Amino acid sequence: MDEESLSKKLENISPPEISAPAHQRQLKLTLLNASKSSLLGAFLVVVPCIFIFGIFLKYQLRVRTGWITAVEEWMLRIDHTWLWFIPPLLLVGAPLVALTINLLALLHVRLVSARRELQITLKLKPANLCVCALCLLILAAVFIHVIGERAGD
Repeated sequence: MDEESLSKKLENISPPEISAPAHQRQLKLTLLNASKSSLLGAFLVVVPCIFIFGIFLKYQLRVRTGWITAVEEWMLRIDHTWLWFIPPLLLVGAPLVALTINLLALLHVRLVSARRELQITLKLKPANLCVCALCLLILAAVFIHVIGERAGD
């Protein structure tokens, strides 16, 4: 078979068609943009990171800073007003939102009903993974603090 006859045969072949239902099952949609979600997640964890770093400086390293004392006093004052929900929202809510949006950008879950399988795909985006790890560290620190406070009562 020479090159010319092979090229004529290939030109006459019709392209394969994808059936709509099968194609829709295979379509992987990303719910969120990975770079935008990592930036938003980093923005959401800045305040909790600074606060936890200040607390670490004050109570573990015994470094006296005026700003962390002022923030602690503000949190104590606001705790007895109708705005009591703001400190927990900043320290727990923001990292939870950041973790959620970054996991939505990284994970793809697909149910294959014919084989009764659940396929989970994780994209390896370093920025999103770092934000997720930072969120988990913040949430773990807050959780350990709450457990320690409850045990002391």
